[in-house]
Amino acid sequence: MYEALMNIQSFSLRLITNIDDFHFIRPWWLILLLFVTIFCYLYLRSKRMGELRNFFSADIFNALVVKQRGELLKDPQLWALALATVLIIAVSGPTFEKVRTSFDENESKTLLVINLSQSMDAIDVAPSRIDRAKIKIIDLLKLNQGPLFSLVVTGGDSFEILPYTRDFNILENFISALDTSLVPNDLLNFSTLNERLLNSFTPGAQAQNMILISDQIDESSIPILSKNLTDLDVNLIVYGVGKEEVELENNTFYSGHLKKLATITGGKFIEYSDDNSDIVQISAHLKSYYPLDRNENLPWHDLGYYLLFFALIPFVMYFRRGWIAVIHCYILFVCINPSNAKAYILLDPFMTADQQGALFFKLGDYRKAAIEYENQYNKAVSYYLAEDFKNAQLYFSQLNDPASKFANANSIAHMGYYLSAQVEYEKIIKMGGPYAKYAMVNAEIMKKLVAEIDATSSAQRAEGDEKAKLYREKFKVSRGAEVLDRKKQDIDESNKVLNIDLWINKVHSPLRDFIARKIEIISQDNEEVIDD
Repeated sequence: MYEALMNIQSFSLRLITNIDDFHFIRPWWLILLLFVTIFCYLYLRSKRMGELRNFFSADIFNALVVKQRGELLKDPQLWALALATVLIIAVSGPTFEKVRTSFDENESKTLLVINLSQSMDAIDVAPSRIDRAKIKIIDLLKLNQGPLFSLVVTGGDSFEILPYTRDFNILENFISALDTSLVPNDLLNFSTLNERLLNSFTPGAQAQNMILISDQIDESSIPILSKNLTDLDVNLIVYGVGKEEVELENNTFYSGHLKKLATITGGKFIEYSDDNSDIVQISAHLKSYYPLDRNENLPWHDLGYYLLFFALIPFVMYFRRGWIAVIHCYILFVCINPSNAKAYILLDPFMTADQQGALFFKLGDYRKAAIEYENQYNKAVSYYLAEDFKNAQLYFSQLNDPASKFANANSIAHMGYYLSAQVEYEKIIKMGGPYAKYAMVNAEIMKKLVAEIDATSSAQRAEGDEKAKLYREKFKVSRGAEVLDRKKQDIDESNKVLNIDLWINKVHSPLRDFIARKIEIISQDNEEVIDD
């Protein structure tokens, strides 16, 4: 329930942020709202019985007319008009963002800057500011897995702990290992972030974000820091960790300077909250970037589906009304479909999946037939005729009848794995049956192909393309290729063992010590540069 509320809040913030992109996918459906409005007006006018008032005095008319409290709310005709309104809006396809796929990566960059000064050990936020900040950041990363994140710590000086990466596990481990003893804390100096900014961001680049997690900032650093952030076009989000109302000795949490930095740069200041509302706000204000060359062809996310739940409200008010409920069910679950849905979805109430598959098979559209068929053999045959031999082999391999075994061997041969196909043909020959004679002919062909490949090393290399790599473990092209793969695998295993031994010898300390050593080396390098 809590996650559902968080998703609703996140959706609302995304809608507010992307309100400029709000539109309807099929706006011409909205013309029907004009007719609904006319019908509603005429119906309400007829309910007033205005003409009868001309034949009775006001006292007699009021005595004759029985007025029930909430009469309009119980009127099924009005509920029908409300249902029609919701359905029209749903069919119009309201949307404000595009569908995201696994192939459409978020190319935005986000720099995480964490203050590790001693003041972050304050306990006004349990268990401490730094510990609570680490928990919040990890929660934020869980909501935003995909973009590039980089980790920088600051205090008396600033250090890059991790370059940009999409690996959530690495980020989580490094963030969890942070503490306030890692960074020199003799003097708070956020101006040292300027060099990190120049290394992390590119002027004019798309969707560059910086999240500053701190309880304070030195005022002297605000002018130069804000100038660089503005010049680099960075979207700044300042996350204030601490509570000013809590009385602590030397309470250093001061949101004034943090808000000032956010205001000057046109960024957003978000204050710590005990629930996850602060994390949702940060996530909503992060800018995303999906390259236009990929983004143009992506469909818009049709939100008409979600209006279905609102359409159920007027529907359930008179669900007992027999055939009317059946008609409304058909409207709700058949007519409301997105623009990129199957065009033949209207066949579902009248034909089974196998019947639809047979129809497309008869029409020669084997790929659609394969998608519709539930019968595994028919699905495999359809994929085979559509020349999708990979899926055909996948389904044929799960069947045990002689025809399926022979078709499975043929699919493997069509994919170019001749040695594996030869093995399958030989199994069919040993089993006997009506397909044995055909398997003998195909097996001889496979032997010739394997011999040619084994005789020419260049041919073996040609077969070692990306497709062969993906299926190396399952299928073999030829014996020569198999030997080469085995040798390469043995070498890789040897190198792997050596690498593991080296890592065991080197990585013997906790991650926190590793980060401390890295900061120490960077500090020494900086001192040498200054001395020079």
